[in-house]
Amino acid sequence: WCSLLMIGKQQYTDYAIEIQQNLLYIKNETISIDDLYIIGEPKLNIIAYASNTINIYLVIKQMKERNWELTIMQNPPSFHLCITKTHTREVCTKFCQDLKDSVEIVKQNENQTLDGTLALYGSSEQIENSLFIDEIIHDYIFLLSSNNCSHRYKQL
Repeated sequence: WCSLLMIGKQQYTDYAIEIQQNLLYIKNETISIDDLYIIGEPKLNIIAYASNTINIYLVIKQMKERNWELTIMQNPPSFHLCITKTHTREVCTKFCQDLKDSVEIVKQNENQTLDGTLALYGSSEQIENSLFIDEIIHDYIFLLSSNNCSHRYKQL
């Protein structure tokens, strides 16, 4: 709402149209990538990918090495890109090429290992008990925090 008031209805509309055009461009450029599929029918500014044949978390790892900030998801293992005004056509073209290259690298070397947060996501996909996953995630974040004592373990 604030953005709309700041830049005006026409500029806001122009931005929205440009974002939708870039979404359609990315969709059209990446729909034919073997081993990936687009989740749903993206219409606004988010496009999500998953795979039935390769480890999607390895694709994310490759994309992160190319400095892409992607949102990692589970059930199914996937990721999405949120397209904004900063995603010019040049940026979208680079995303498409980087995604194609990343999939090819993963296909050539599926024995790569995951590390950091991706390892946590990848391993939790194989665990069925979500309470156990919540426990692991809590403890992992606790260990990474600078706080010496988690409120969860404090005596009342």
